[in-house]
Amino acid sequence: MLLAYVDESFNKKYFYMVALIATPEQVRDLTVALDGHVRSLAAKHDTLATRQELHGYEVFHGKDAWSGLFPRQRVQVFREAFKIIADSGVRIVMRGLDVPAQEAKYANPFPPYTVVLTKILEKVQSVAKGDDKLALVICDEYHEDDRHRRLLTNYRDWQTPTSTSMKLDRIIDTIHFTPSHESRMIQATDMIAFVTLRRAAVSNPDPREAAAITDLWDAIHDQILVHYVWVP
Repeated sequence: MLLAYVDESFNKKYFYMVALIATPEQVRDLTVALDGHVRSLAAKHDTLATRQELHGYEVFHGKDAWSGLFPRQRVQVFREAFKIIADSGVRIVMRGLDVPAQEAKYANPFPPYTVVLTKILEKVQSVAKGDDKLALVICDEYHEDDRHRRLLTNYRDWQTPTSTSMKLDRIIDTIHFTPSHESRMIQATDMIAFVTLRRAAVSNPDPREAAAITDLWDAIHDQILVHYVWVP
């Protein structure tokens, strides 16, 4: 069995989704390690709880409970989390969409979430088929959960409506949507999605930020199965 955890990060230019594809054992070990990482941080910083959520935007920008940490400390939070992810051996899928290009080409474009999720699901299907396993998909909560559950059912019964159309017969049950604060796996996915978008969207970053983003990317580079942005 494979478990695929999916989260998104976007701005006006790009809509990205990232999936972490893991075995149950990797999920267990990664969750334990990230729990330990946060407990260690909470012991040093009074503003952080032992179950504090690792949310990419809040950590990076020092928002809410993370406001008490200096920038270099927040970067270290990312570094340690990415090291834990790298050591776990999980596989990473990154798909993106150039939103203005899509809007310019199509009069009534499909929602970016639907477009990119479909490509993520296709890759999960391919990985599961290659491993001769079944897969379960878990996404961060989204306001159109039911619609995308129905999409998976259609894709499994028929096929995906893409140039690489396929039946998603390796993905079982339904898409499960869960709040990110309850899942370290979703939080790990969120942190990677945030860095992926930041790397693509910030054209002239501060040199210190650029160096940090490069280091984080390098830490997980070997685990990335695909990183592709569709420009219609």
